[in-house]
Amino acid sequence: MKHNNTSNLQQIKTTKPGQDINNNNEHFQDQIRKENSLLKQNLRVLQNENEEMKEIIEELMKNKEISTYENGKYNDTVREVYAVLLSANVGVKNVEYIVRTVLNKLAGVKVCRLPKKTFSEVMLIEAKALAQIQSVDAILTSKDLCTIHTDGTKRKGLEYGGLQIGTSTGQFSVGISELVQGNADSFFTMIKEIFDNLGDLARADNR
Repeated sequence: MKHNNTSNLQQIKTTKPGQDINNNNEHFQDQIRKENSLLKQNLRVLQNENEEMKEIIEELMKNKEISTYENGKYNDTVREVYAVLLSANVGVKNVEYIVRTVLNKLAGVKVCRLPKKTFSEVMLIEAKALAQIQSVDAILTSKDLCTIHTDGTKRKGLEYGGLQIGTSTGQFSVGISELVQGNADSFFTMIKEIFDNLGDLARADNR
């Protein structure tokens, strides 16, 4: 019995105090090395997949072509883009060129078909009609007396006159016309023609 106790004590004495800690550290470091190696492998896989996706996207962008014409008419997106550019005072002759250039240079996208100048001119007419209908509604519902404001300008030797109407909800530009001369008679004729046009729009809108 004494011999067994002595043997156990000798085993305890031969174990160094820091040996268990060193063993744990080595095991922990080995685990970290394995995990680090696995992470590197996963990273290489992801990098390869990323490069493949870049190549696919680049190839798609080279061959990408936007559809603008559907069911016999230009789609709503095209109309919206043209409306925004026209409202920013882009000339009707330049809208198609600007849209095509921006898509091609910035996005590398080809556009097979875009509206021409006539489409832009029609959109301007539509926008003018809508603006005039809004102004008629503002005039008829104004809580205050409406005021008339005119202004004129000369461009390339031609006289132009504009008419604005002030209401309780704001001021509306209701028309711009070329004048025969920049005198009072020409402005009176312009005002009469614009109001006749506003009356026609109001009657058409109420039908």
